[in-house]
Amino acid sequence: MKFHRTPLTPLPASPQDAELTQAKAICYTLGVLSESERFQVEVEMERDARLREQTVRRLETAAASLLPEPGEAAGPSPVVKAQVLRSIDVLSGLESFMAQFVRSPHDCIVVTDTTSHITWANAAFSKMCGYSLDELKGKKPGQLLHGPRTSPRVLRRLRKAIHLGKKRTEEVINYHKNGHPYWVRLTISPIVDTEGKACGFISVERELASKPVPR
Repeated sequence: MKFHRTPLTPLPASPQDAELTQAKAICYTLGVLSESERFQVEVEMERDARLREQTVRRLETAAASLLPEPGEAAGPSPVVKAQVLRSIDVLSGLESFMAQFVRSPHDCIVVTDTTSHITWANAAFSKMCGYSLDELKGKKPGQLLHGPRTSPRVLRRLRKAIHLGKKRTEEVINYHKNGHPYWVRLTISPIVDTEGKACGFISVERELASKPVPR
């Protein structure tokens, strides 16, 4: 008796798996992963066709946007490059990525451009500070969130990290829209372009509700 082997068809990905695959592809393309994290994703791509396909599509889109056409002396202007790199994942966008994958009520996310103006924040961030996304957009965090008890020393360290394009974690006193102060622990991380230069920043924040604010 002969047995015929039926080729295996890949099982459809669950919504959670699909989201995770998309997240890895976006982060890899944006260049926000550490060297060890990039290596891990590359290892996964060798055995995960979906991850490999999504990452390759995004990298090809980025290359097509940034490289010069045949016969051109140079590629797009630095302004055009910056615009592309700020949202290099044209298939879904960094902002929609954040909206889809950051759902924890404790993780508050705010994205700024290179001049520290807010471009996006998730619902948890709005709930923590009291300001809607429309109120936050285009403002610097300090314009709305800092007050008399906000440490100038901490702010100087954060500004220095932003200037250098470095990751930094600090605890600082912010102010709610209604005026009450609260402690927050935040970690700012640069979004880097293909040349390793920061083209924006992501801050992941969490309120320290049990930490008393000095009077």
